[in-house]
Parts: sequence; C-alpha cells; structure tokens
Amino acid sequence: MNTQLQSTASNPGLVRAEDLAKRYDVHPRTIWAWKDAGRLPFYRFGRKCVRFDPAACDKALERFHVAFV
Repeated sequence: MNTQLQSTASNPGLVRAEDLAKRYDVHPRTIWAWKDAGRLPFYRFGRKCVRFDPAACDKALERFHVAFV
C-alpha cells in the first residue's frame, strides 16, 4: 500500500526536501542549508523525519526575491 501524501492543487500537503528541491530547481543540499539557516519553515516528526509545506516555503522565500529594474 502506498503511504505517500496525496497532493492536490489547493493542498499540496507536506513534501520531502528532494521534492522541494525539484520545485525550486536546486540541489537537495540547498534545501537543507536553507532550513538550517532559518529561511524555510519545516515540520519535524521524530528525530529524522522532516517535511516541508510548499506554500509556506513559497511565502518564506518571497522576502529574498530580488527585482531587477
């Protein structure tokens, strides 16, 4: 039985760092670095299980957006 979280357009659910890395087109190590730096909100389930809310991460990363004029 597949126990992965099901995603929908309105509620993508919680995702792993690897999935978030694909979303932003970066290496998974970059996601972990951003998490450790406090740039990304995350949920910890136990000692090793970490998941990210893509919508919350989008909002958190908006403050680092640089507009070129």
